[in-house]
Amino acid sequence: GVITAAFGVPRIHCRETLEHAWTIIEHLGNTLLFALGGVVWGVVVSDPERSIGAEDWGYLIMTYVVVVLIRIVLMFLSYPIISNFGLKTNVKETVFMTWGGLRGAVGIALALSLDNQVTDNDLVDGAEDTTQL
Repeated sequence: GVITAAFGVPRIHCRETLEHAWTIIEHLGNTLLFALGGVVWGVVVSDPERSIGAEDWGYLIMTYVVVVLIRIVLMFLSYPIISNFGLKTNVKETVFMTWGGLRGAVGIALALSLDNQVTDNDLVDGAEDTTQL
């Protein structure tokens, strides 16, 4: 960013073209990431050794509820700080930020890295215990 601001800005003739180029790059990156996520999910679902049962769905729902509750607690514990500094949020905005959370490309990238790490552990440890990452 600093180098671009110092040396690149005088070389950019049309800022609108630059913004369109970055929009296209962002779209292509998101498309690639979500397509890769879909392929990995398809491999997980279609593998008979990695079947997803009712217990797994229960853990998934329980994890989601716990994560949302933790997010609620953290946002309201930090409310005195975020309500007095910066843009000075209010309670409605804090509730919205609580629900916003981790969505989209960052969440998919984290899930892909987790699946990759679990798969690597399976290969190294002989697929005996994948509960410890």
